[in-house]
Amino acid sequence: MDKKIPAAGLCMMLCLFFMPAGAQPAQNDKDFFLAKLVTNYPGYKQKMEGNRFALFVKKLEDEHLQDTFKLLSRIARYFNDTHLSVIDPYYVKRLDSSQCILADEDNRAYFSNHSGKKSRYEGYWVNDYRNCVMAVRQVSSKPLVLKGYVVESRRKVLPKGSINCELERDSTGGFFTVFADPFWGGRFCLRSFFVNDSTLITGGYSKWKKIKQYDHPLLDSMPPFNIRATGRRIDDDNFLVTIPENNSINTKLVDSIVKANDAVIRSSKNLIVDIRNNIGGSVRTYAPLLRYIYTGPIIKASAYIYQNPEMIEQEKASLETRRKNGDSVRAKKLEKELKELVETKDGFILSRGDTLRFDSILLRPKNVALLTNYGCMSAAELMILDFKQSKKVRTFGQRTAGAVDYLDFYPVETPSKRYTIYIPGSKRVIPPGGKPYDGTGIAPDVVIAENTPDWIDFINKFYE
Repeated sequence: MDKKIPAAGLCMMLCLFFMPAGAQPAQNDKDFFLAKLVTNYPGYKQKMEGNRFALFVKKLEDEHLQDTFKLLSRIARYFNDTHLSVIDPYYVKRLDSSQCILADEDNRAYFSNHSGKKSRYEGYWVNDYRNCVMAVRQVSSKPLVLKGYVVESRRKVLPKGSINCELERDSTGGFFTVFADPFWGGRFCLRSFFVNDSTLITGGYSKWKKIKQYDHPLLDSMPPFNIRATGRRIDDDNFLVTIPENNSINTKLVDSIVKANDAVIRSSKNLIVDIRNNIGGSVRTYAPLLRYIYTGPIIKASAYIYQNPEMIEQEKASLETRRKNGDSVRAKKLEKELKELVETKDGFILSRGDTLRFDSILLRPKNVALLTNYGCMSAAELMILDFKQSKKVRTFGQRTAGAVDYLDFYPVETPSKRYTIYIPGSKRVIPPGGKPYDGTGIAPDVVIAENTPDWIDFINKFYE
């Protein structure tokens, strides 16, 4: 239960949170973050829930949490928004190599002792990106706290014995998790949960499977995860496009795939688009596929852009990029938005989504299957919302991550220069009959069970 705060103290705290930008300079990272939430985060007023947020921050302060990174991250997690996050980009640089070596030796000794009783989650785990193996050990039972230590790392960014995952059970039954990314080495916080004793999902960033019998080394015997978009004909009826991420490389690749295989796709009964593990990026990546799914006008998501100095700078940078790329249509729209942002003293401006129309509806592909999972978020979820406006489309797989209500995030460095805060600059306009998805995700039309060995084959048999 939260401790009661005297009325005068609570009033002072709320006054600080609502204080206009520039009224009082932030003295530390925490105060800086709180001030930025008030002035920059578009979901602040809606999500602070009266005085509950102030009470939450006061409770964290009473706990005397010494780790500033965890303090900032817990504040960010209050808003249940994946795009609102705190990054520690220098985690690897601060690691003590000698301590990592000792931890790795201790873990090997611990797990080689088969006579000792291990808890249900303890053991070796490998992620679905096939770039890391970690040894999970239980630190305490009440609350349940687990730590994952790097055993193998394909890119060797995280050294053996370093902690890449700290999980602490929270009130939701999930785990507040400090996660170090094996790909680039920075750490951030997310909410994790165990699907069962052998499957762990760390936010929208990786799924881990427990290894029944671990033989060193493992990763070299596994094919690396392919982050690049691909396209291929499965058989006479089915054409498959995979888009693991909406990055600039895949934007070009999808365009090339469509141009090279247009006739084949138009003759296929089914088009399968696999976007599993797609954490987002640009909506331009999937634009070439919209012609095949079209059965009527596709209304792109509109957004309320939140006015603040950082967002204005982001709009200026986007405008300059569009001009360099010769995108005059989008540049003209950005010019109008930027003018409104500059002239708006406080609040939001509306950026209306475009309505896409084609002259005709293609007879083939007759069916379009969109394959999703826990790792789909942001622009990947916008893709789902666009695709589901077509009568041809059915979604398969599992529920998405839920990071599509607050978008267009940008970085802000804290005063200590140790951490980077990412803050969304806009919020999606939820149309009549629609609903928010942050924290819950988008459910598929057809669920595919976790233990299904071949999800593509599942879809083929479904349409057969």
